[in-house]
Amino acid sequence: MNRRHFLQVSAAAGGGLLLQLSVAEAAAPRPVAAPTELNALLTIAPDGTVYFQFINHEMGQQLSNAFAQVVAEELGADWSKVVVQTPPADPKFKAWGDHGTGGSGTTIRMWPQLRKAGATARYLLTQAAARRWQVPVADCRVERHRVLHPPTGRSLGFGELAAEAARLPLPEGDIPLKATEAFTLVGKPFKGKNVPQIVRGKQTYGLDVHVPGMHYAVIERCPVRQGSVRSFNAEKTRQVAEVVAVVPVKGYQTEGGFLSVKAGVAVVATSFWAAEQWRRVLEVNWEEGPYADLDDARVEAMAEEALRAETKPNQFLKGDPDAIQKAARVIEATYTYPYQAHACMEPMNCTAHHQGDRYTLWLSAQMPGFVAEHIQHYLGLPPERGVIHRLPSGGSFGRRFYPDPALEALAVSEAIGHKPVQVIWTRSDDIRHDHFQFYSKTRIRAGLDANNRLESLYIQDGRSGFGAEQMWNGYDIPHIREDFVNLFQALQPGAWRSVVNNSWGFALESLIDELAHETGTDPLAFRLAYLAPDERISTRSASHPIQTRRMRQVLELAAEKAGWGKPKQPDTALGLSVYPYLHANSYCAQVAEVGRLNGRLRIQRITCVVDCGKVINPLFLKQQIQGGIIWSLSALLHGNITLRNGRVQQSNFHDFPILRHAECPPIDIHIVEGDESPGGAGEVSVPGTIPAVCNALFRLTGQRIRRLPIALDAM
Repeated sequence: MNRRHFLQVSAAAGGGLLLQLSVAEAAAPRPVAAPTELNALLTIAPDGTVYFQFINHEMGQQLSNAFAQVVAEELGADWSKVVVQTPPADPKFKAWGDHGTGGSGTTIRMWPQLRKAGATARYLLTQAAARRWQVPVADCRVERHRVLHPPTGRSLGFGELAAEAARLPLPEGDIPLKATEAFTLVGKPFKGKNVPQIVRGKQTYGLDVHVPGMHYAVIERCPVRQGSVRSFNAEKTRQVAEVVAVVPVKGYQTEGGFLSVKAGVAVVATSFWAAEQWRRVLEVNWEEGPYADLDDARVEAMAEEALRAETKPNQFLKGDPDAIQKAARVIEATYTYPYQAHACMEPMNCTAHHQGDRYTLWLSAQMPGFVAEHIQHYLGLPPERGVIHRLPSGGSFGRRFYPDPALEALAVSEAIGHKPVQVIWTRSDDIRHDHFQFYSKTRIRAGLDANNRLESLYIQDGRSGFGAEQMWNGYDIPHIREDFVNLFQALQPGAWRSVVNNSWGFALESLIDELAHETGTDPLAFRLAYLAPDERISTRSASHPIQTRRMRQVLELAAEKAGWGKPKQPDTALGLSVYPYLHANSYCAQVAEVGRLNGRLRIQRITCVVDCGKVINPLFLKQQIQGGIIWSLSALLHGNITLRNGRVQQSNFHDFPILRHAECPPIDIHIVEGDESPGGAGEVSVPGTIPAVCNALFRLTGQRIRRLPIALDAM
């Protein structure tokens, strides 16, 4: 899509006409006549082009293409004639699912809706053809973009039937779905339709948006959480022609601190560069508030104190809550997971036009409805007064769940006289003012009986966010007590790829490995001994039960593929982990191989087995699994946000690095495709990578790792 066409679409939509903004092939032929809508998710043009309306958020995981595959499968479409479009947020999509994307649960929620959309359109097209030919519907079938009547050899294309089909009534009851064994598109590794745009730099992201009369803004935010602006001096900036305005931005905090907007001062100019340059001479005096004296040592001390205090079982309880006191032997370990930043490749941004009694946004957002809700709280504009043009994002990992970029941009637009403005976060802004993965400190005490049998776990799950969650534990242990300990929120907490499961996976799978060592048991055999052959274990914080059969299957296959138990080269060791990711109804086991090369420790290979149910696109699935492992390795080797005087010390990739190519080991991925509906894949591999590597490092070096990040060269 060229910039001229983008402006035409954007301007029309801002006026209330919800035109569709394509994020697929920019060069797709545009039909002479308007496409016919068969349902909210699917329109067909006279030339037969099928337009799939992707109502979720594309952040690089290729959901848009995978979902189009599902619709095209049920429809019986020719994949080459399918175009993916991203329409603005609109209430008409409510019946088909909200625009929300996150938690690796989007595929689970949308799978039945996508099949229904395709099947409904197929039904209507078949009915239209049968009526035209005056033949029984049962004698017709759909195949590769055409409705066929085999007895007479007649056929009609989708484009020839669409208008007539749209006028037909839907039947009462459910429309039969295609048998999964007859699938020809689902399960195939099609490449993403938007890949050519991405490669050529033609994909339209939030930073590419430009609307007539738009200004640019950067915001100098308070460096300390919950601080405020005491005063500011903008005289030096007001004397510059490029500077349009300098305006304060009010802070915003939800009850319980779930999300916030930091107070600050916005410099608005005719270009981003001018706004950024003149921000540097802005003089701001801050009221830093109660967080100004925080540093890492104090955060650590407060966490230790909270875990030493008497706590109560408030998350999960199985059996006797005091069983640990009766154990013949107790093994205790504490695991610390530090604050982490998202560090998306595309920093936060939003283009906004506050129009007095209504607004228009151009935004990359995982939850547009959530954004609209908080716009009403922050600025008093109800959702029905807004239009949100949804754009793909250059990474999110949970960060674009939060509405602070949109709230800021609308506030600035209002303050400068209701003119459109694009607020851009620099890389430093993005890291220092993130909604961070929370700090966690998990203390686990394991009670063994006289025969070294694991009888009880007492978990003190201390973290500075997401208190409603409970640990996902598939092991058959008679007595389990879990106490959530609410740690002080030194930084704004937020969802980060895999959220609570990062610290859970690190703590639980490391502890299980320690217990295997202490009891003289092979780590694989130890895990299998406590995984029932086929049980379903319900948890309060997930809608899907843990299925021990699936856990065992991925674990045993990962061990087999990695050569567990077979002789290894000298100075080489293996470590393993298995984890159920319940929001996604998916399972993952990993075996890490570490070794010494020329005296230096290196991660040499990761073998991963994943069960995400039915696979829509194995190429996209493997990409997500690889991405999750690399994400986790970055946290293991580098990730750590530190505090001094309440201020985040990191600012860019030089002091918050991500995994380099030379550090990334080969990743072998094996897929177990079960009979379950498709699950999620974006987060399933993240929790298990760190404990697998740490367990391997222990077997090689004898050193237990209970705090992140680690320095391999120092071991």
